[in-house]
This record gives sequence, structure tokens and C-alpha cells, in this order.
Amino acid sequence: MTDGDPSGDEFTVTWWHSDGSVTCNGVDASSGRSLAWIDVSAASGTPERAEAMLPQVEGLCPGLTLEVLADLLAPDSIPGTHDYVSSTGFTLRKVSTFALETRSLQPAEDRDDFERPGLIVMQPVEMVAGPGWLLTCWHGRSVYSGIDLVGREPSTGAEASLRAVRERWSTDAGTARRNAADLGLLVVEELALTYVPTMRKLREWLEAWEISLFVGRRTERQPVAQLWGSIALLRRWLTPLNPPGLRQDINKAWLVPASDVALCHSIDNRIDRALEAGGKLSDTLRSSFHMLHGEIEQAARKTHERNQQTVEVLAAVFLIPTLIVGFFGANTWLPGQRATSSSMHAFEFMAATIVLLTLATVAWLLLSRRAERRSDREVEEELAEMRRILGFRNLG
Repeated sequence: MTDGDPSGDEFTVTWWHSDGSVTCNGVDASSGRSLAWIDVSAASGTPERAEAMLPQVEGLCPGLTLEVLADLLAPDSIPGTHDYVSSTGFTLRKVSTFALETRSLQPAEDRDDFERPGLIVMQPVEMVAGPGWLLTCWHGRSVYSGIDLVGREPSTGAEASLRAVRERWSTDAGTARRNAADLGLLVVEELALTYVPTMRKLREWLEAWEISLFVGRRTERQPVAQLWGSIALLRRWLTPLNPPGLRQDINKAWLVPASDVALCHSIDNRIDRALEAGGKLSDTLRSSFHMLHGEIEQAARKTHERNQQTVEVLAAVFLIPTLIVGFFGANTWLPGQRATSSSMHAFEFMAATIVLLTLATVAWLLLSRRAERRSDREVEEELAEMRRILGFRNLG
């Protein structure tokens, strides 16, 4: 933590006092009325390091066991809570939660164009609270494209959350008496503040794709699949953090023993709104799949029609002469045979009829295709004007 002096390379300690002040390290000088927040470095996350670290922190964390510390140092694959029994017999509840961040794949100067879906960055945070202490660990971040893990990054650390929680702690001093679990829940709420904005960004990406579906030059399928994966992933992460019955029983909160009922309800509301937004996005995406299917069918139909027009021209070249020859019959004079004046005139008339009718038919087909191309150009000009009005320059 940059706001506090390190207690070593493995963890830092801040003391949170009932008068709203926060001090860094040192000894609790408030006769048990202060809370210790110990933030452990993610680089310490091995079973061996947990065993070596326990003697250093157990004086600050009465009741902490090696099992709990080892679990805290190992990030969970799915967020949620897990209960343990402390070394002195009370319940320790560890929560695995996270913060979210969206990341655009386009430079800022190009974002007035159609913005393709970007990346979702997950910052996992593990924490456990006991009597008078809060233990946290910010793990390395995971970067997702849709449902696929595409990279890992170092942790951002607790600095931003520390500053926000410190401000709230100072503001609420004297109006709310909070314990260590409540301090941890302030952190949980700061992380939960990132959920709804992430859902809004996903909706923004979806709306940009829907616009491109109507005014773009080609239909893209990959953005829809990526957005579906992102929404499914977020709902999978958020659902375990939405415990049923919390409003009736505060002991079902993410950390125990929580005492701030209003804070628990606020966090629950934020997670509910994020899940509701994800559900609405899923419904919209299902409709988008129907639109995409219609666009694909329309493109296939146009391709079939273009191929059919080529066949029609070839058919005109061959079928019209066949029809005319069949009409005149097999007794018509042909070059190389003994001819009379009338038979030669009949042949010349048949040949002229074949040429004229074939040329007329081919010309009619070509003019029809030209009219269709003119109509397509008019549609493209209309779409270009729509792109200009909507502010999208390079849809295509």
C-alpha cells in the first residue's frame, strides 16, 4: 500500500480507529478499539510461504489458521464464500470477490467509429475477517476476450480501494460503529461499484454491433459470440456473490460477523442490478442472434440470385437457338447441301432470327442486372449517409 509504510515485502498493516482516523503500522494504541487491516502480497502465494508467514501475522490475527491463510494466498477459480473454524472455535468466513475493468482494443481517436467488443479484466481479491482484524490479498489480474482467458497481468494492489474506504471510514465516524467484517464489506462494495459500469460497456458494444448490422457493408458474427461469452462469464462470477436470504439474515453476508445492515443491503442491491443488467443483455443478444440469422440468409439469397442470373444468360445463349431451330424443323437447308433459292432464304431468316432474339434476350438480362446494380448503389449511398449521421466512418 502506498498510503502506509510496509511491514515487510510480504504484507502491510494499517490501523483503523473508531474516531475515523487511520494510521500505518506501529502498535494499536487504542486499547482494542482499533481494527487492523493486513494486506498480503500476492507474490507470497505458495503453501510454503503461508507456513512461514503465519507466525508473522497470527499476533495481529487471533484465531487465524494455516488452512485459512493458505486458501487466502491461492486465488479461487470461481468467486464465493467458504467457512472455516478458527483456532479458538469461532467461524471465519473467507470471501473471494473481484473488481472489473473493460478495455478497448481501439485507440481513443478512433472510438467514434464502430467499436468492436474489447477485453474484460478481472482483479480477484480474497479476504477474511476476524475479531479486530481484516486480512486481504489482491491477486494477479486475468484478461478475457469473451469467455477465453487471453492473458494475465500483475495485481493493481489495494491502493485505490484503501483511499476510497479511508474516505468513507472518516466520513462515517461517529454515525456508524463498524467491526472488522464491516471494514471488509466497505472494500467489497468498492469492488462491486465496477460491476454495473462493465455491463453498460457490454451493452454499448452490443449496440454498436447492431448499428453495424444495418449500416455496415458486411455481417460480422464474431462480436456477437464474444459478447455472449463475456456476459455468460460475468453472470457465472456474480451469481455466487448473491446469497439468498441476506435481507432476512445478516449472518449470510460475505463476511461475518457483519453489523452494518444498510451496507449489506447496498452491496446486495449492486450485485442484483448487475445480474439484472446481465439478464437483459442476454435477452437482447438472443434477439441479435435472430437478426444475424436473417442477415446471413439474406446474403445467401443474394449470392444464389447472382449465380442464377449467370445461368439465365447462358441459358438464353443456348436455349433460344435450340427453340428456333426446333421451330423451323430438320428440313431446313444447311450450308453444304444442294440449295434452292427458297431454302437459302429460309436458312438466312432462321439464322437472323436466332441472332436477333438471342441478342435481345441477353441485352434484356444485362439491362435488368444494370438496374439492380443501380438500386444497390442507391442503397449503399443511403447507408453511407446513415453512417455519416451516426458518426461511424469506417464500418465495413
